Amino acid sequence: MRRLKLEVGAIPKRCAAIWLLAFLCPIPYFLSPAALSQPSLTAQVDAILNDSAFVDAHWGVHLVNLDTGQTLYRRNAEKLFIPASTQKLLTTAAALDLLGPGFAYETRLYHDGRVEGGVLTGNLIVEGTGDPTIGGRYTDGDKTATFRAWAEALRAQGVTRVTGNVLGDDDVFDETVLGPSWSWDDLPFYYAAEVSGLNFNEGTVELLVEATTPGRPTRITWEPAMTPYVTVENTSMTGPAGTRYDEGYARDLSGNAIQVSSTLAEGARDFEAIAVRNPTAYFAQVLLETLEAQGIAVDGQAFDADAFTDQAFDYARLTPLASHRSPTLVEIARDVNVRSNNLAAEHLFKTLGARIYPVLPEAAKDDAPEPGSFQAGALATRAFLGRVGVDTSRVRVRDGSGLSYQNLVRPADFTALLRAMHTHPEPGVRAAFFDSLPVGGRDGTLARRFRTGRAGGNVRAKTGFITSARALVGVVTTAGGSTIGFALLANHYSVPTRRVNAAQDAVVELLAGWPR
Repeated sequence: MRRLKLEVGAIPKRCAAIWLLAFLCPIPYFLSPAALSQPSLTAQVDAILNDSAFVDAHWGVHLVNLDTGQTLYRRNAEKLFIPASTQKLLTTAAALDLLGPGFAYETRLYHDGRVEGGVLTGNLIVEGTGDPTIGGRYTDGDKTATFRAWAEALRAQGVTRVTGNVLGDDDVFDETVLGPSWSWDDLPFYYAAEVSGLNFNEGTVELLVEATTPGRPTRITWEPAMTPYVTVENTSMTGPAGTRYDEGYARDLSGNAIQVSSTLAEGARDFEAIAVRNPTAYFAQVLLETLEAQGIAVDGQAFDADAFTDQAFDYARLTPLASHRSPTLVEIARDVNVRSNNLAAEHLFKTLGARIYPVLPEAAKDDAPEPGSFQAGALATRAFLGRVGVDTSRVRVRDGSGLSYQNLVRPADFTALLRAMHTHPEPGVRAAFFDSLPVGGRDGTLARRFRTGRAGGNVRAKTGFITSARALVGVVTTAGGSTIGFALLANHYSVPTRRVNAAQDAVVELLAGWPR
């Protein structure tokens, strides 16, 4: 190759240094303002993550321009991380894609006898389909609205008495009600409620604990309607005004005996949702209580149908009485991601296992898991992820909510998912997914973050937290109008979680102000 001879003296001396710099610099960086900005972004993100507070933390970060697919920054993007509740992004994306935004659950009430002279001779049977919404969430807090509507349907047929039992059929899902490696000390609380094909009030009773006078026990009531499905042992106390609140709730994990040992200051009150054992039997019990409160006598008892009979119901031979249709998946997915609703996420996960998994090739194998199981839900979710470009040989999916410490996802998997949903061929799926994410500074788990700055009202993202695992995954629009997908995961940190939040927020704010 002919060598270019540089003759500095042939050009004005004042230009020589500039000309020489231009010649020696790599051409892409010299010519491209976008490329020149890249080292600056990298340096600024590095400065945030390299803070000495995170010396023992494991950071996984991937920043991608979703419009072009260009990677802007990566750190351990191919390493596996515990995702916590950002796992819900996998679940809701798969559900919206595979079930469709308009999907809804239909729960039906049947009887197996005859109606004569106002008496229904026989049993009432509820066919569960996995609906997580029956209760007060979508009825302005009116928990038994659906059950009262069913009582009205019975009265419309002249029924004033039922001679048999109220039976709940939850067989759309398998009998495993808790996810793999869920922490046992979470189990009494609403966020680790049991998963059931038939569920009422998200599998919880809601306790109100009210202080009385100093030195006396608190007063405890619960909804719905002080149901005897649970018992409450009250060893809580009222302290003088200014007494520091000391929370104390427990539940016998083999039953429904709840212990309350809190200390409240005079004039204070506290709410807590406690998960119940066997949500199916709970559904049947509260339905029975509601029927009786509405003037329909029930001679029998309430049962989880599995405890009453080992035979599957032939619904074609039963008489339908009433039904309940859930909100659409658009609304359910938003509840999952905005509120980080674990129970609804697990119901979607198992619904994928009940409806989608049976048509997959894996379902025909000899060692195939049971439809409606956690394992079947994982296989259905992984099939979706593989289709949208995630390397499923390296991702581990164990549940739908992220409560399990066995879930493992790479930051690059999250950005691949965001890119797939950003370019999804069905506008309704695309809109439903991104609309389901909390908006910074406005709602859900991001209501107290991004209250100021360019990211406020701009960023949409899902948070995730279990002990020593904090994640933030979502999208933000830059000052230059680009859509950036980000996955910011921290595992094994020892500083207060607020320090991790601040670092994640700083990266997102940096992106929101970025010109490219």
